[in-house]
Amino acid sequence: MLIGVKRNANTLPRRYNGPNRPMTFFRRLLDKPRTLSARAWLFQIHLWTGLIAGLYALAIGITGSILVFREEIVAWESSAFSRLQPQPGRPYASPDSWLAAARHAAGPKAILNFTFPETPSDPLIAGAFTPAGPRRYFFNPYTAQLLGVHARNGGLLTFLEHLHHNLLLGRPGRLWNGIGALALLLLALTGIVIWWPGRKLWKRRLLIDPKTSWKRINFDLHHAIGFWAIAGFSLLCITGAWFTWPQFFRASIARIYPLSKPQPQPKAVAPPGAHPLPFSALLDAAARAVPGKTAKRASLPPPGPQPVRINLGAPGDGEPFFRTATTVTLDPYTAAVLRIEGPHTKTTGDRILSWMGPLHFGNFGGMAVKWLYFFLGLTMPVLFLSGFLMWWLRVVRRRF
Repeated sequence: MLIGVKRNANTLPRRYNGPNRPMTFFRRLLDKPRTLSARAWLFQIHLWTGLIAGLYALAIGITGSILVFREEIVAWESSAFSRLQPQPGRPYASPDSWLAAARHAAGPKAILNFTFPETPSDPLIAGAFTPAGPRRYFFNPYTAQLLGVHARNGGLLTFLEHLHHNLLLGRPGRLWNGIGALALLLLALTGIVIWWPGRKLWKRRLLIDPKTSWKRINFDLHHAIGFWAIAGFSLLCITGAWFTWPQFFRASIARIYPLSKPQPQPKAVAPPGAHPLPFSALLDAAARAVPGKTAKRASLPPPGPQPVRINLGAPGDGEPFFRTATTVTLDPYTAAVLRIEGPHTKTTGDRILSWMGPLHFGNFGGMAVKWLYFFLGLTMPVLFLSGFLMWWLRVVRRRF
């Protein structure tokens, strides 16, 4: 540096950012996001969307967390006749006797959906829809004896399902449910922007300090849970909207990945005076059509032109079974294979769509995933209640 030459603004390097020089938008976003007017607008959108959709989030989150264990609740309700004393070495009764017992219990015109026993202590289950509601008939697979009937014609679980699926409004409720899912997605997107406090404080927003005041704990709870649950929260919203607008999702995915073209359902031809083949013959035909897999479920309509569907699987296929099963459609009079469908016949777009349901309900990956979804559903009411409390203390209480 030359001695005697005074440094002034004109001699400073261009990279110097003096105290009076305005910060760029990017620097303000990184270090002082509260100074951005866009953030203030997003905060208002987040606040009022949360207040309006808060009760919806409360109901949908609690019911969703409970319904994650829907199958376990049904198993508990039918526990009196859903477990058997294993009988080693004793063979099962013939499938034809199973069908005869199920027809006698459910009626000759019922569509029977069988779930075959997986272990020696499992019963044979035949599901059927009746005018009074769905029924599950439990049979002893060794003797074909009826053990008990589980009826779903009301009760708390049915109420929770109607509340979660259509908000107790019937078919119009499905539309409002989709709108509510989009509102919660808007909350997630605006919330993650509002969450960002700047580079100096962002780590503080990831944790909850239990040593501070209860107001600060509530503040930290809202921000920490909002950050850690953002991905799962958004996934539940997107897959929830899929149930309202499936055609929109199909068209969107088809723009990127091809989908299988819808095909008409195959029909059987009933010759005059002919009778359907024995159930055991149909199971043998399905096993021959798909070697290496075992029949796990079957759908049998009453005698007529409707085909029989048998679902087969192997231990390594994965869960949930309805997504990974291989389905063989058979003519009940000739055992001719009308169609074979499974993961090997699906396109990439089909596989993406097949994950929408499991990703929403959490019925894959066992109990660990179910517990994860249980707590993920509870984040909705926790975020609403903590956010409402902050608004009440900061705005309503101060004004009144």
